[in-house]
Amino acid sequence: MFAVWLMFFVVFAIGLVNFVLLVAVIRRLRAHGHEGSVESTPLSLVMSSGEPHEFVATSMDGKRVDQDTISGDAVVGFFLKGCAPCRELIPDFAAEARRRRAAGETVVAVVVGDGAAETYGPLLAGSADVVAEDSVVPGQPGYHTMAAAFDVQGFPAVVQLKDGVVVDNVRDRIVPSSARV
Repeated sequence: MFAVWLMFFVVFAIGLVNFVLLVAVIRRLRAHGHEGSVESTPLSLVMSSGEPHEFVATSMDGKRVDQDTISGDAVVGFFLKGCAPCRELIPDFAAEARRRRAAGETVVAVVVGDGAAETYGPLLAGSADVVAEDSVVPGQPGYHTMAAAFDVQGFPAVVQLKDGVVVDNVRDRIVPSSARV
Protein backbone atom coordinates (compact mmCIF):
# COMPACT_ATOMS: atom_id res chain seq x y z
CA MET A 1 0.00 0.00 0.00
CA PHE A 2 2.92 2.29 0.76
CA ALA A 3 4.17 1.88 -2.84
CA VAL A 4 0.79 3.02 -4.23
CA TRP A 5 0.82 6.15 -2.07
CA LEU A 6 4.42 6.85 -3.00
CA MET A 7 3.63 6.48 -6.69
CA PHE A 8 0.58 8.75 -6.26
CA PHE A 9 2.74 11.37 -4.53
CA VAL A 10 5.43 11.22 -7.26
CA VAL A 11 2.85 11.60 -10.05
CA PHE A 12 1.19 14.47 -8.17
CA ALA A 13 4.56 16.21 -7.62
CA ILE A 14 5.51 15.86 -11.30
CA GLY A 15 2.11 17.23 -12.34
CA LEU A 16 2.45 20.17 -9.94
CA VAL A 17 5.94 21.04 -11.23
CA ASN A 18 4.66 20.78 -14.80
CA PHE A 19 1.76 23.12 -13.98
CA VAL A 20 4.05 25.69 -12.31
CA LEU A 21 6.41 25.68 -15.30
CA LEU A 22 3.48 26.04 -17.71
CA VAL A 23 2.17 29.06 -15.80
CA ALA A 24 5.67 30.62 -15.85
CA VAL A 25 5.97 30.13 -19.61
CA ILE A 26 2.52 31.61 -20.22
CA ARG A 27 3.36 34.66 -18.10
CA ARG A 28 6.62 35.15 -20.01
CA LEU A 29 4.85 34.86 -23.37
CA ARG A 30 2.21 37.38 -22.33
CA ALA A 31 4.88 39.80 -21.16
CA HIS A 32 6.67 39.60 -24.52
CA GLY A 33 3.71 38.57 -26.65
CA HIS A 34 3.48 41.75 -28.75
CA GLU A 35 6.89 41.26 -30.35
CA GLY A 36 5.44 39.08 -33.11
CA SER A 37 2.23 40.99 -33.62
CA VAL A 38 1.37 43.45 -36.39
CA GLU A 39 2.48 46.23 -34.06
CA SER A 40 6.12 45.30 -34.42
CA THR A 41 6.35 43.16 -37.50
CA PRO A 42 10.00 42.23 -38.00
CA LEU A 43 9.83 42.47 -41.78
CA SER A 44 7.92 45.19 -43.48
CA LEU A 45 6.06 44.16 -46.58
CA VAL A 46 5.35 47.04 -48.91
CA MET A 47 5.46 47.39 -52.66
CA SER A 48 9.01 47.32 -53.97
CA SER A 49 8.52 48.97 -57.34
CA GLY A 50 5.93 50.46 -59.65
CA GLU A 51 3.24 53.03 -59.17
CA PRO A 52 1.00 52.88 -56.12
CA HIS A 53 -2.68 52.13 -56.58
CA GLU A 54 -4.99 55.13 -56.79
CA PHE A 55 -5.61 56.91 -53.51
CA VAL A 56 -6.93 60.17 -52.13
CA ALA A 57 -6.29 61.28 -48.57
CA THR A 58 -6.32 64.46 -46.54
CA SER A 59 -3.43 65.51 -44.34
CA MET A 60 -3.98 66.65 -40.77
CA ASP A 61 -3.60 70.27 -41.89
CA GLY A 62 -6.25 69.85 -44.60
CA LYS A 63 -4.06 69.36 -47.68
CA ARG A 64 -5.17 66.89 -50.36
CA VAL A 65 -2.68 64.04 -50.78
CA ASP A 66 -3.00 61.88 -53.89
CA GLN A 67 -0.91 60.46 -56.73
CA ASP A 68 -0.37 63.94 -58.15
CA THR A 69 1.08 65.04 -54.80
CA ILE A 70 3.81 62.41 -55.04
CA SER A 71 4.35 62.65 -58.80
CA GLY A 72 7.92 63.93 -58.40
CA ASP A 73 10.57 62.88 -55.92
CA ALA A 74 8.86 61.86 -52.71
CA VAL A 75 9.18 59.82 -49.54
CA VAL A 76 6.21 58.18 -47.83
CA GLY A 77 6.59 56.70 -44.35
CA PHE A 78 4.05 54.42 -42.66
CA PHE A 79 3.91 54.25 -38.86
CA LEU A 80 1.60 52.26 -36.58
CA LYS A 81 0.56 53.46 -33.13
CA GLY A 82 1.95 51.17 -30.44
CA CYS A 83 4.78 49.94 -32.68
CA ALA A 84 8.14 50.20 -30.89
CA PRO A 85 10.23 50.15 -34.11
CA CYS A 86 7.99 52.93 -35.47
CA ARG A 87 8.65 55.11 -32.42
CA GLU A 88 12.39 54.49 -32.81
CA LEU A 89 12.39 55.43 -36.51
CA ILE A 90 10.31 58.61 -36.29
CA PRO A 91 13.09 60.98 -35.07
CA ASP A 92 15.42 59.92 -37.92
CA PHE A 93 12.54 60.03 -40.40
CA ALA A 94 11.54 63.54 -39.26
CA ALA A 95 15.13 64.84 -39.47
CA GLU A 96 15.67 63.46 -42.98
CA ALA A 97 12.18 64.60 -44.00
CA ARG A 98 13.04 68.19 -43.03
CA ARG A 99 16.20 68.06 -45.16
CA ARG A 100 14.30 66.64 -48.11
CA ARG A 101 11.47 69.16 -47.84
CA ALA A 102 14.05 71.95 -47.80
CA ALA A 103 15.43 70.48 -51.05
CA GLY A 104 11.95 70.56 -52.62
CA GLU A 105 10.93 66.91 -52.21
CA THR A 106 7.49 65.85 -51.05
CA VAL A 107 7.37 63.97 -47.74
CA VAL A 108 4.25 62.25 -46.43
CA ALA A 109 3.93 60.38 -43.14
CA VAL A 110 0.96 58.02 -42.81
CA VAL A 111 0.12 57.29 -39.17
CA VAL A 112 -2.16 54.32 -38.62
CA GLY A 113 -4.31 53.31 -35.67
CA ASP A 114 -6.74 54.88 -33.23
CA GLY A 115 -5.07 57.90 -31.68
CA ALA A 116 -2.02 57.70 -33.96
CA ALA A 117 -2.51 61.30 -35.10
CA GLU A 118 -2.34 62.55 -31.52
CA THR A 119 0.67 60.34 -30.73
CA TYR A 120 2.79 60.85 -33.84
CA GLY A 121 1.41 64.09 -35.31
CA PRO A 122 3.39 66.40 -33.01
CA LEU A 123 6.60 64.44 -33.64
CA LEU A 124 6.21 64.78 -37.41
CA ALA A 125 4.76 68.30 -37.56
CA GLY A 126 6.70 70.55 -39.89
CA SER A 127 8.69 67.71 -41.40
CA ALA A 128 5.98 65.92 -43.41
CA ASP A 129 2.38 66.09 -44.51
CA VAL A 130 0.80 63.79 -41.92
CA VAL A 131 -2.12 61.58 -42.99
CA ALA A 132 -4.01 59.71 -40.26
CA GLU A 133 -5.65 56.36 -41.02
CA ASP A 134 -7.49 54.25 -38.49
CA SER A 135 -7.43 50.67 -39.76
CA VAL A 136 -4.65 48.15 -40.34
CA VAL A 137 -6.46 44.97 -41.39
CA PRO A 138 -5.95 44.35 -45.12
CA GLY A 139 -9.13 43.38 -46.94
CA GLN A 140 -11.40 44.46 -44.09
CA PRO A 141 -13.87 47.35 -44.30
CA GLY A 142 -12.12 50.52 -43.27
CA TYR A 143 -8.68 49.51 -44.56
CA HIS A 144 -7.84 52.93 -45.81
CA THR A 145 -6.36 54.57 -48.79
CA MET A 146 -2.62 55.09 -48.60
CA ALA A 147 -1.69 51.93 -46.70
CA ALA A 148 -3.74 49.94 -49.19
CA ALA A 149 -2.39 51.89 -52.19
CA PHE A 150 1.17 50.97 -51.24
CA ASP A 151 0.29 47.39 -50.21
CA VAL A 152 1.65 47.94 -46.69
CA GLN A 153 1.63 44.70 -44.70
CA GLY A 154 4.00 45.65 -41.87
CA PHE A 155 5.28 48.63 -39.94
CA PRO A 156 7.33 50.75 -40.07
CA ALA A 157 7.74 51.11 -43.81
CA VAL A 158 9.38 53.85 -45.85
CA VAL A 159 8.89 54.11 -49.59
CA GLN A 160 10.98 56.36 -51.81
CA LEU A 161 9.55 57.51 -55.12
CA LYS A 162 11.05 59.13 -58.20
CA ASP A 163 8.64 60.64 -60.68
CA GLY A 164 5.77 58.98 -58.78
CA VAL A 165 7.22 55.46 -59.11
CA VAL A 166 8.51 53.45 -56.14
CA VAL A 167 12.28 53.02 -56.45
CA ASP A 168 13.17 51.84 -52.94
CA ASN A 169 11.50 50.53 -49.81
CA VAL A 170 12.95 49.93 -46.41
CA ARG A 171 11.74 48.84 -43.01
CA ASP A 172 13.86 50.56 -40.45
CA ARG A 173 15.70 53.41 -42.09
CA ILE A 174 15.33 56.33 -44.42
CA VAL A 175 18.20 56.77 -46.85
CA PRO A 176 19.59 60.31 -46.71
CA SER A 177 19.02 62.14 -49.99
CA SER A 178 22.79 62.67 -50.31
CA ALA A 179 23.33 58.88 -50.31
CA ARG A 180 20.85 58.09 -53.07
CA VAL A 181 22.06 57.16 -56.54
